Amino acid sequence: MKKITAIALTLSLTLSALLTGCGSTSDSSDQASFPDRQVEIVVGYSAGSSPDLLARALADRLSEKWGVPVMVTNKTDGSSATAIKEFLSTAEPDGYTITIGTIADLCLHMAVNKQPLYDASDFTYVCQTSQYPMSVTVKADAPWNTFGELSDWVVKNPGELLYCSSSMTGASAFATAEWVNTIGGDFNAARLVPITGSSDAAVKVAGGNATVIIGSITGVLPMVEAGELKILVMTPYADPNYPDIPSAEESGVSGLTFGNWNGIVMPSGVSEDILNTWREALGEICSDEAFIDQMQKVGVPVVYADGADWEQQVLNSIEDYKQLAEELGLRK
Repeated sequence: MKKITAIALTLSLTLSALLTGCGSTSDSSDQASFPDRQVEIVVGYSAGSSPDLLARALADRLSEKWGVPVMVTNKTDGSSATAIKEFLSTAEPDGYTITIGTIADLCLHMAVNKQPLYDASDFTYVCQTSQYPMSVTVKADAPWNTFGELSDWVVKNPGELLYCSSSMTGASAFATAEWVNTIGGDFNAARLVPITGSSDAAVKVAGGNATVIIGSITGVLPMVEAGELKILVMTPYADPNYPDIPSAEESGVSGLTFGNWNGIVMPSGVSEDILNTWREALGEICSDEAFIDQMQKVGVPVVYADGADWEQQVLNSIEDYKQLAEELGLRK
């Protein structure tokens, strides 16, 4: 009887070990097969904006690399922050849906709003993909030919500045606020012209419905080349790809610090294996000279960073911009 019991116990333990091993193999196989179906990149900006151009270029490369469809979905019914909120409420933490956010989405929204639509802990931070200065663009026949002349006009004419931004928490609003306060103007008297992206802002400025857009050069370049707009400066530093455009400091306005970047996030809770698959693929693409050159030509300089250091950098930036938002009177 004891012998039969011992044999039964041994068989039970062996069967349990086999079943456990099968379960581990299945989980590992699922992760190893990622991705095995369509991947979606959500963009909260209009077609032609820098996040959109970046997303479409990445989608082509990822589809080729992974052998699955990678689609880009533009969400422009509301602000980019609204698109991020919708993304977080619908996307599963399985790596099949990601979003490209800007400094406005991943830092400023939480820095400016005391009751933001989402929190920093809601994200899995994949990587930074690009970093770039912002262009200060006005209508081609505007009376200002230098940034200094425009700055003088803003100080002398409070209430007449119409600036473009996706919202009060947008990068363009933040950059405009820093500029107006630095030159001694009254930012609270300026008026916001809502936009869905820099290409939309270009149309509004060219049509006389806004005074200026401080934002990505990507969306304004076509209308600059068509002679409908002109770029006065790049801020906070000059772009070597446009040597004829001075920096803000070279134009007599010093002390500006605000620039822009794009980063990729997923909902919190994504497994480490899937996160690493994404980082490996994106790191490889962003180190490819042909891809770097492709993005440079459309005004989206590739600057790649990932891992815990990049995540901490984003979290630190949120706290830094909270303080700056308080100083600028933007935190509500």
